[in-house]
Amino acid sequence: MTGLDEMHDAATALTLGAPAPSRRLDSTGPIRPAVRTFDPLVELTDHMRALRQRAWALVATPSYEIAPLQRFAALGLAVHVRAAQFYAGTDLPVRGGDHQRVANVLMHRAAAWRDLADALYPVRSIDPRDSLGGKEIARSAMLLAQCADLHTTPAPGGQVTARQQRTKQAVNGALSLMGDITAWNARTFDALARSNQLFLPARDLKRDDLSQNVTAAAAALVGGYVALQAGEVAQIADTYNALGSADRPALAARTGQRRTLERSHAPFP
Repeated sequence: MTGLDEMHDAATALTLGAPAPSRRLDSTGPIRPAVRTFDPLVELTDHMRALRQRAWALVATPSYEIAPLQRFAALGLAVHVRAAQFYAGTDLPVRGGDHQRVANVLMHRAAAWRDLADALYPVRSIDPRDSLGGKEIARSAMLLAQCADLHTTPAPGGQVTARQQRTKQAVNGALSLMGDITAWNARTFDALARSNQLFLPARDLKRDDLSQNVTAAAAALVGGYVALQAGEVAQIADTYNALGSADRPALAARTGQRRTLERSHAPFP
């Protein structure tokens, strides 16, 4: 078209001077917005969103690391314990008005996260790296503790201050984001398990297991490892599935799965 010759020439030069397509794609990663630190509630939400993105990245770019899943399990425990502490110690309105029931539901979930963390703790993978690290999770846990310490009573007449409402929203937001993290962690563990690259220290096996497996007994004597057995894999996978059905009602709704109100975020308006 007339008048577009210069633009065409510039576009051609830009294309010819660009690196190979594979190199361009390999160097492209997800955008990670900076964490805003001017307000603890905003910072908590930003950290949890960043951690959700990291959980998604483990699915999008698989590796043989087990350490990130172990750290996320610790995060799930912290989120639910602190949320339970928050609801048990505040007079903010909740659906049904039963704060203790809400706290009990959250502590039940926290116990499941504790069991998952215990099951994952001894597991080793072929890749000993820990690309996630613990700094962001530790900071999130500290901010959650600050939220849990909010024990102020609403003003007379049942009014709720803006700060109290924002704190409740931040706690509920952390629970919701943890739901997405749970779903992606389950997929990451499934991929790891199918790779047959997960191991347990042989010394951690029960005596009956060692007596029936000469190879495992020999490995235990020298401090070696054995492959994670199908029973342990199924137990961990079942825990992820149970936590997923409890922690991600929004995702369940998007995929057409049945929502269980008793175990969803329904009690936390």
